[in-house]
Amino acid sequence: MKCRILSLIVAVMAFGTQANADGVSHILQQIKQNNTQLKALNADIEAQAAEIRSSNNLSDPTVDGAYLFGAGKVGDKWEIGISQGFDWPGIYSARGKANNARIDAINRSYGKQQIEILMQAQNLCLEIICLNRRIAFEQRILANLDSLYTKSMKGLEYGEISILDTNKLKIERLGMTQSIAGNQTLLEAKIKELEALNGNIALEGVRTLADYPHQTLRALPDYLEEMKAIDPELLQIGSEIDASNKQVSVSKMQNLPKFSLGYRHVNEIGDHFNGVGVGVSIPVFENRGKSKAAKAQVIASQLAFDNALNNRSAEISSQHGKAVAMGEQLKGYRDAIEKCNNIEILDKALYGGQISLINYLLELRYFIEAQNALIDIEYDYNSILTDLNRYTNL
Repeated sequence: MKCRILSLIVAVMAFGTQANADGVSHILQQIKQNNTQLKALNADIEAQAAEIRSSNNLSDPTVDGAYLFGAGKVGDKWEIGISQGFDWPGIYSARGKANNARIDAINRSYGKQQIEILMQAQNLCLEIICLNRRIAFEQRILANLDSLYTKSMKGLEYGEISILDTNKLKIERLGMTQSIAGNQTLLEAKIKELEALNGNIALEGVRTLADYPHQTLRALPDYLEEMKAIDPELLQIGSEIDASNKQVSVSKMQNLPKFSLGYRHVNEIGDHFNGVGVGVSIPVFENRGKSKAAKAQVIASQLAFDNALNNRSAEISSQHGKAVAMGEQLKGYRDAIEKCNNIEILDKALYGGQISLINYLLELRYFIEAQNALIDIEYDYNSILTDLNRYTNL
């Protein structure tokens, strides 16, 4: 039997890299549109933004009146008035700028949540690719064992092979069949998880994912600079720092007087009086401590930014180091497995009488384990690259 298992594997692995890259991208685009958590977050952000903008409105006009009873023959009188209160004029512009910065910060929170959900989706895509590759490999091994079993049954008829050897083949086939079934069950579960992120809507192209999207490992400084410029969490905290700084200006202006201006009408013993009323409110107690609190918030936001920057930088540096080491390990595995037709050589040794069936099965199991190790390393390597390239992939 001329079995070129590894050649077939290499062909499958090389097939349609760009198609799979487009497939993963297409799946992520579907999830962007259909994810219910993102839809709910978008609606919540719009509500928060509207509430923030409403905080810069004028206060409601005040209407007041009084009816006064005079003693004896003095007579009664009544009055009515309407007035409008307003803060120190410049405070509305300052508060508007602070509100815009706050709205920008909550809008940034959408980007942060979106990238987390899409990273979760992309990692599920990688797991699906890994399972599809593992299943494809095991199905080819099973086909090899089926062919060998057919030949062994003929050999059994002619006394060329023992019943024990045939039973050993049965056990190997059963084990491989169970492994394929287990991986297919796991594959269906991962597809369901991915579709749950898509609002439980079936995804186009998810079952045809067979190869990892092409990704390049760049230099560490490139990733660090990209992170500082694009990372949604850092951008969100940066907007919060901007909002806190602007709020300091607002808190200072809140210590300036407030005014009210209105119209009044008085009727006293048949005489009518019309005029304006002016009021001034001195904020002695209301804003006490607000300026100090605003300054403290600036410090807190800056510390949060520094902490997030340090944590993300350390994470990227660690992941990059792992990727470099794993890339070398992956190259070694590929050189040993993909460039040598080990299973084909094993087949020739068996049919040439150089090894027994039991030795063949033991050696075959070794190469199966080696191929599965390669599949695991490829998955781990691509997972790390996906995390490093999260800003460009999504």
